[in-house]
Amino acid sequence: MNMDDDMKDNRIISKKANKWYKNAKPLITVRTSTYNRRDLLPRLFQSLEAQSFRNFEYILVDNGSAENIDDVVEAFLNETEIPMLYIKKKPGGIQEGYNCGIRNARGKFIVGIDSDDLFMPDALEIFIKEWDKIPEKEKSCYRGVIACCMDQSNNRVGVPFPHDINTMDWKKAYQIYLKSGIEHLSMDRTDLCRKYIMPEPHGMHYVETYIMWGRMDRKYKSRFCSDIVRVYYLDTEDSLIHTKLRKKTIRTLYECQWNWCYYLNHWKDYPFKIKDYIRFLLLYLTYDFVLAKKQGKHLRITDLKGAGNRIMAFILIPFGVICSFYYLKKHEIILNP
Repeated sequence: MNMDDDMKDNRIISKKANKWYKNAKPLITVRTSTYNRRDLLPRLFQSLEAQSFRNFEYILVDNGSAENIDDVVEAFLNETEIPMLYIKKKPGGIQEGYNCGIRNARGKFIVGIDSDDLFMPDALEIFIKEWDKIPEKEKSCYRGVIACCMDQSNNRVGVPFPHDINTMDWKKAYQIYLKSGIEHLSMDRTDLCRKYIMPEPHGMHYVETYIMWGRMDRKYKSRFCSDIVRVYYLDTEDSLIHTKLRKKTIRTLYECQWNWCYYLNHWKDYPFKIKDYIRFLLLYLTYDFVLAKKQGKHLRITDLKGAGNRIMAFILIPFGVICSFYYLKKHEIILNP
């Protein structure tokens, strides 16, 4: 994408590239969307510098940080020989930062890394070596490569993939992948990331990334690798896994409900099973009743598309009511900060 064309987006405040960026022809784009975290960014930058594979560019999107991170970022921008683009944009949802990086990517492949995590030194090299193991005539059927992570205490997150997973039937391999742990890291084809780019609903802070990847998984395979490529920090103060905003605020409950609604309304686009459908619908109804009781903004049965969705929702209403009572008993619902 032409940088001038992207500046027409009124959410973009500025773009700054280092001297290595203009003429680079990277094979991989590494992208990060950050909000604050000026104290953690140097740790990530060090892991970029340590990469054994060097044919990559780096795009950092400041997604409207409340604190000034310019001095930290620009110091790295000016010192590194990695082709780098620094984009500052107005505050927006996680999905906007992700999409901004994808739209500006020039590599054939794209790897996303969060600002509170870091790469293993051979991460990008592992991804390329695994991709090269796919027969040339089959590569068009693949979205990319999925590898494993460890936490900050050097403990593997999840379990390794079976040694023969890449020779299995795709549906079987995919189910093993889903059960292997919640945290992985992927290198994906940039053309597919653009094709299946995430929606950007107005005012939403969080759209699940699986809305993008799940659509790819319905039509494309992935190659699985048990090597560890990312250190996943579980102790970051504002990470989604720890913050109360994940499940207990009015805003986040609504945003969770919005994500369930999106899946239910686009069910044929995803490789879900019927048990997932029932679970998503129950969650949708549970959040509906909880938010209604707390007088928060919420979606209703009429926001579900299709007669099948609405009929099933009416059937499950009693169970949704029971689940909402249990949820309210278990969780303290707080107003948004």
